[in-house]
Amino acid sequence: MDEDFAEAAFSMKKGEVSDPVKSSYGYHIIKVTGVKAAKEATYASVKDKVREAYVTEQLNSNYSTWLSELEADYKIENKLTATDDTTTSTTTSSN
Repeated sequence: MDEDFAEAAFSMKKGEVSDPVKSSYGYHIIKVTGVKAAKEATYASVKDKVREAYVTEQLNSNYSTWLSELEADYKIENKLTATDDTTTSTTTSSN
């Protein structure tokens, strides 16, 4: 979160609307609709979310490498390219 945005947002009370706030993302008008007390995260309360985020990150970063290795190992040949007249011909109708 941008520092200027956070400073403006967290200094306001419920129901207040800010003047325009400039951040590195542009200008914002902030309206505070609710306030929650800060609480310290415990391992038990966040472990599932942390694991899910880690697994997703690993999948995203390793998927293309894994797929490229599979393609190289199995020598996959694309049969969908137009290599003969039957795949590129068009039909015409006579009047």
